[in-house]
Amino acid sequence: MRKKRFSESEPARRRILKALRKIVRKLRHDAVVWMVLGLAAIAAGLCFIVLHVPQQKTAQYYVSLAETASSHNNYNEAITDLEQAYQINEKDSAVIFLLATYQMKLQQPAKAVAILQRILNSAAFNEEEMQKAYEEIIKIYESEEDYAAIHTLLEDSQNDTLMREYAEYLPQTPSFSVAGGDFEDKVSVELKDSSDGTVYYTINGDTPTAKDIKYDNAISLDESGDYLIQAVLINSYGISSDTVSEEYHVVLNLPSAPQVMEKSGNYTQDTMIVAVADAGCTIFYTTDKSTPTMKSEQYVSPISMPYGDSTFRFIAYDSKGNASKITSCSYHLSYLKQITEDQAIAAVISALMQQDVLLDAKGKVRGLDGKNVYVVDSVINVVDSGEYYAISEYHEYNNGSREKTNYMYAVSTQTGAVSRMSYDSSGKYFLVNMAR
Repeated sequence: MRKKRFSESEPARRRILKALRKIVRKLRHDAVVWMVLGLAAIAAGLCFIVLHVPQQKTAQYYVSLAETASSHNNYNEAITDLEQAYQINEKDSAVIFLLATYQMKLQQPAKAVAILQRILNSAAFNEEEMQKAYEEIIKIYESEEDYAAIHTLLEDSQNDTLMREYAEYLPQTPSFSVAGGDFEDKVSVELKDSSDGTVYYTINGDTPTAKDIKYDNAISLDESGDYLIQAVLINSYGISSDTVSEEYHVVLNLPSAPQVMEKSGNYTQDTMIVAVADAGCTIFYTTDKSTPTMKSEQYVSPISMPYGDSTFRFIAYDSKGNASKITSCSYHLSYLKQITEDQAIAAVISALMQQDVLLDAKGKVRGLDGKNVYVVDSVINVVDSGEYYAISEYHEYNNGSREKTNYMYAVSTQTGAVSRMSYDSSGKYFLVNMAR
């Protein structure tokens, strides 16, 4: 019975095995298909990425593009490419220097400086790179003659090496020979420069500029008062140093102004001018209206008042060299005439008759028709001689015409003394004797 059942189930078993084999074959076929499909999908995805997703470019890639563009003088495009490179690597100083170069090619110095400032404003660059950035900026400022900008750049850098190298753009402040303070004597202040340039100063509280007082000689504080001296040095580039200043409080014990005994006014007779000063003081004076100093004429004795108009200015100095205020006096000396014009003319005719130049008081001349006529031209002062009538000689012909001769005469308004008169190349009159 058991064998029969087994034999009867054999065909069924075989059918099952056959079915299983079929299923396995189908599964194997499907797996291959799915694997192929998966690989195809991956390949398609990679192709999509390659074709549609941008690849990341390096900084050197953009530098190469910039160099190509610049070779065709297309600097704007080159700058755009280099900015892309800079965004990728902000620490590449070569890119920054090249950017500045291209900006200068486009005549854009301000933009070039701003680009180079990226190095100065970053801690990512070494000392050599920063030094080069400073030097390139200075070259740009020099080309633009913007020396003030160089001065500011150097001061802000606090770079000793750089400041020594470009010292000509950093004028040093002037120095004072005398420090400020309180003084009882006059003060002479010298301003000394320690670098090339011109020193200017003020004493009125204003900040000095090139429009103020140029320093040439020591500043003399010879009057009592408070002084604020401010000074600056301006070099050949027009760059100003820092302003320096000193304050001086001066209280002087000055001598009194000379006292002149003869007051200003009109005088009609010879007068001596007398001046008096404090004990221990020396008086100096001028007669040309200039300011008297210790180099002027020294007063040692009374002075004879000159004829005509004159002005005397007196000053006194004590033993310390302190000067008083100036005393000024003006005079007009004009003598009261003792001789009239007619008397002067008569004196000339009389003197010429005595010399046998004239034959009579009417002016008759030996051997000539007509007569000589004498005319007073003016009243003059002859140095060291006094006041005189200046008289010209004319020859009057019988027809009434007159001709001036080469002779002039001078007659003292005080004594009536007669002299021949002439004058030198400067127009200064002098007297000669009457002999012809």
